[in-house]
Amino acid sequence: PGAGLCPAGRGGDGSAGPRRGGPDRPFSQGLTLEELERGACRAGLSPLELEDWSWGELLCWLEGREEERRQQLQAISMIAWRAARLTAGFLVGETPEPVYELFPFWTEEEQKTLRLARYRRMMEGLAAGNEKKVKG
Repeated sequence: PGAGLCPAGRGGDGSAGPRRGGPDRPFSQGLTLEELERGACRAGLSPLELEDWSWGELLCWLEGREEERRQQLQAISMIAWRAARLTAGFLVGETPEPVYELFPFWTEEEQKTLRLARYRRMMEGLAAGNEKKVKG
């Protein structure tokens, strides 16, 4: 099942993978097979599938999951940074940038809808003679 998920030489060829450190310590990181299997189960692999994967495949799969998680946390940290920047701008009285520019996670259609709503608010503000609403 895990064949082909890992680069060559990391157990992706269906082999038992690297067995450095003796039979109880298969990896140079000092993981025991039990620790590796526990980590794979915590990361979402079914315990019933463990015996179908080599040690190298399990390690490579876990490393891939860790990289995916790292990228998710980077995206979350960027959102937190931009939210703090937006809040600081409000505190000093700056006109905020449109949310779709600060947080570029919207589709083109959603951006068009947000732009339209912003321009509608601006036009309604102009029609009402309220300068504060014109800022967006």
